[in-house]
Amino acid sequence: MKRSLLTILFIICVVAVSSNASVKEGENELNFSAAWLNVDLADDFYDGDSVNLYTLSGSMGHFFTDNIQVGVSASGTWASLTEDMDMYAYGIGINAKYHFMPTEQYVPYVGIQGNYLMGELDDDGDSENMDGTMWGPLVGVKMALTSTENVFVYAEYQYQMYGGDISDALDTVNLIYAGLGFKF
Repeated sequence: MKRSLLTILFIICVVAVSSNASVKEGENELNFSAAWLNVDLADDFYDGDSVNLYTLSGSMGHFFTDNIQVGVSASGTWASLTEDMDMYAYGIGINAKYHFMPTEQYVPYVGIQGNYLMGELDDDGDSENMDGTMWGPLVGVKMALTSTENVFVYAEYQYQMYGGDISDALDTVNLIYAGLGFKF
């Protein structure tokens, strides 16, 4: 898995050598990303076992300055907690990002996020609804794939903390997204 990820990242870097991922005031971005990870459950939820977690996310952001972007996001997450138990969660939220070096080929950024989550715990046909909040910091880097700078890839790390019913199943999550974005 690590070797495949490194190979993909190397190919992306080779393709993007002559591109510039600059961001500008007034631009909009549309992003799509996916993540997979193994996460530890809350200690009092199935004895703190770890599970595979799959997430798809989309977001739309606007640059109010060359450095500051504010956006909205939507996400969906699925996890198989045990052989008979699955968890589904869907969320909507907001984020704010500060972009360093906005005119360079690689554009690193830091930010914060907050989401409202709705979910369902399906235990072999018995369902329990959950809701709550997710918030936390994020850090990432963007890299253009085209010379027009309108298509880019990005990698983003998120540290997610939870509140409400969702926190009964998840304490904190370290999530790494890989995504594709479009500027217009």
